[in-house]
Amino acid sequence: MIKNIFLYMSYHLIEKWKFSYFEIQIHNFKSKIPIDRKLKIINGTKKDIKKIEEDLFPFFTYKQQYDKRFIYNLGEKGINCFLAEKNGKFVHYFMVFSNANQSPLMKTPFNKRRIKDNDIYIGNAFTVPFERGSLILPSVLNEIFKYFKNNFKLKKRAILLVHEDTLGAVKFFSILGFNKIKTFK
Repeated sequence: MIKNIFLYMSYHLIEKWKFSYFEIQIHNFKSKIPIDRKLKIINGTKKDIKKIEEDLFPFFTYKQQYDKRFIYNLGEKGINCFLAEKNGKFVHYFMVFSNANQSPLMKTPFNKRRIKDNDIYIGNAFTVPFERGSLILPSVLNEIFKYFKNNFKLKKRAILLVHEDTLGAVKFFSILGFNKIKTFK
């Protein structure tokens, strides 16, 4: 219990102030990094939860515990989980919320007036340790944007946040075409 209180306090007093926010127009996304055609990428459903538990949960640290509640609610309230499968195992997920106004983004110190009804929030991502660096993320983002272009024509912008301790992420998302947002203006 003390650990949970410490983690809660740490997040609300320190960690949530260390985010960089990015945006991209959904229709403008074109990965400059090659897409891995060998990956099978799906928008997960409730039927995938057991496989997620088997393939991904064993690699979770305390940082991914927060995501479990969204994984268990796949398909509800605009909660999407894009999964990358390699050699029959899930090796990556990316949480996506089709309505940024009803997403975890609202619990960060982001200027809420900047969020529009047609914004999506690209939430937490996770890749199993032995696949990190294999450029799965651009392939998954490609599928996410394809999904929203085809199924939600009114969705215009994707917002994501990156924690400053995620080495190289700021530069990586810039290379992918995301623009840093000045959060408090």
